[in-house]
Amino acid sequence: MAPVGVGPQHIPPAALITAMRRLAPDAVIAYMRDATAQPDLVTEQTWLGELGVTRAQELTRRRYRHRYTVNRRAMLMEGVVWRVSRRAE
Repeated sequence: MAPVGVGPQHIPPAALITAMRRLAPDAVIAYMRDATAQPDLVTEQTWLGELGVTRAQELTRRRYRHRYTVNRRAMLMEGVVWRVSRRAE
């Protein structure tokens, strides 16, 4: 799994939105992101603008030490969980 964001080693937010099509109309979606990068690109407005989503609620966001780099610096990530409801197709 790669973090959601912008860059060569990231999954673009649009891919997360597209993957939602395969989920139940009321789903819990979890992803990770680089906690030291720019603000999260996945917001309530991102969800509400896509695929008939009628409700998007961020359930939790937790920063954690993902691992240490080779020069012993902590790599910080955020785990994010959303509940997303949409009209059934």
